[in-house]
Amino acid sequence: MKLKGSMKIELTDVNTGEVTTVEHDNMMTDAVSNVLGLNLLGTLYYFGSSYSNTLNGWMTNLLPICPNLIGGILLFPNTLTEDSGNIYPTSENLPVAYASNDVNSSTDLQRGSLSQTEGGATDDGYQFVWEFTNTQGNGTIAAVALTSALGGVGGYGSIADDSSAFLLMSALNQSLDDDITKLLFNAVEVDFENDTVVSIAFSSSAVTITKFRIPILSIGLKEKIDDSTATVTETHTITCTTFLPSSTYHTVEHLH
Repeated sequence: MKLKGSMKIELTDVNTGEVTTVEHDNMMTDAVSNVLGLNLLGTLYYFGSSYSNTLNGWMTNLLPICPNLIGGILLFPNTLTEDSGNIYPTSENLPVAYASNDVNSSTDLQRGSLSQTEGGATDDGYQFVWEFTNTQGNGTIAAVALTSALGGVGGYGSIADDSSAFLLMSALNQSLDDDITKLLFNAVEVDFENDTVVSIAFSSSAVTITKFRIPILSIGLKEKIDDSTATVTETHTITCTTFLPSSTYHTVEHLH
């Protein structure tokens, strides 16, 4: 798929009314091609218990490409590497502003709105026009990137509203009666070569990151593979200041 675009930013001085315009051609990443390339011949339409429900999910969240798979914007405080494979920018460069394919009705001051009177389908493509008031998206802008409509709802996460940008996990009452089970339940990364696991747990406004060794592909002289023997090697607790764990999630408190 060959995609090409151009961008124009108009900055208005609220005191003088002076307008500064910046224009630049877009460098398109492989994100859209990668997503659609995973669905050869549309076979994923049939993945699941119901054809109609699965198809509806694609048509609602991904297709048409505009304004769904491409339907949001992210504005970054630092520059981005112009690389087609640079799909997930580092979390050290969090967006200062973002917007989706709708009007922002939340209290999120980083989020702007899609103009309902401008933009839309054109003869040779699609045009988006996003607007930010003088109280929205304040900060330094060094780079701009397109994203999906859902990505534009909260960027990397929004403390004001996470109901649209994230898929909530189904609630499950699981008995976690020992520390090792809790570590495994909260596992987010596994290093199979070194037999280590990283676990992240939330408690109030703090995040606990634990790294531990567990016999995965190798086993010690006194270890078993059926009792989840684990040895904690690192533990770090971080107090959240920018984003907080959502109250709508069922989180598990890690016992030290």
